[in-house]
Amino acid sequence: MNHDEARLLLAELPRGRLDEKTRSELQAHEAGCDECRALTGAYVLFSSALGDEAGGRTDAHPSSEEIVSFALRAESVAAETFTRVATHAGRCVACSGEIETVRKAEESIQPRLVRLAKSSLGRFLMVPQQRFAAALAAAVVILVLGYPAYLGLHRLPRIAAETEGLRQAKDLAEGQVRVLNSELDQTRQRLGRAIRWAGPAQWIFLKEQRRGDRPAEPIRLREDQPFVLIAVQPRLPGSAKNADSCRVEIRSENGDVSWWSDLTIAQVREDLTAFDVVTLPVPATSLPPGDYELRILSGEGPDGVPLLNAGFSIVP
Repeated sequence: MNHDEARLLLAELPRGRLDEKTRSELQAHEAGCDECRALTGAYVLFSSALGDEAGGRTDAHPSSEEIVSFALRAESVAAETFTRVATHAGRCVACSGEIETVRKAEESIQPRLVRLAKSSLGRFLMVPQQRFAAALAAAVVILVLGYPAYLGLHRLPRIAAETEGLRQAKDLAEGQVRVLNSELDQTRQRLGRAIRWAGPAQWIFLKEQRRGDRPAEPIRLREDQPFVLIAVQPRLPGSAKNADSCRVEIRSENGDVSWWSDLTIAQVREDLTAFDVVTLPVPATSLPPGDYELRILSGEGPDGVPLLNAGFSIVP
């Protein structure tokens, strides 16, 4: 399995939809290809997010008041609201984090309130008896009214800032998911065309043109054909070693690389021995109408020793 074939199937690997043979070939290619491993990691990383979006989840986040009441286990929280917030927090990382933050803040303020209450009561016990009841009532009113105010002034602004940061991270992740969904849709479309197509493969033989040779006949690709089989006969120098590499490039008339593949001298030599040609499966989408040059270079990079140069044209 070559690199282009593997890229068409990588999106389906984490979903377990490939047969055993295809999966084994894909994993073997992936083990030696950094780009394919990175793509697979991205598909696996966002698989759960893709599933959520595909499932159409529309449940709204609880309000700040509901978050605080649920975290403090207020008796005024209705059973229905309590159940809804608990169910939502079980699957929402952002809301679960807000609830945990409120509870930790409450735990940190409780000791200080206890000390304040003891100090206030001590002072109240020192006042005359006739003023004790009024002073005690005032202390209770201060505690009852001051505690929610303290929560609002000291905890909720920080919680709101943290919530906003989490929402921004969520929006960023959703944007990345939409981009991946778009790429997946395009991959599925290309894969679907490849699966639907069952006709004979178009086979094209390209030979290196020398001075005085007639120009090659223009090539018209068959409609809806996913791949074109291009056969060539590169000249291998006697000093070429099987472990050496060579690069196959197809460049458009403006010099851009439309398609490329890396081979070893051993692969080239084996095909030439068995079939007299080296056959290259090139995606038809890489060859829109225009003029092209196919080059085979020994060694790595664009500065290798040329083994073959063949020009050809694709017409509508």
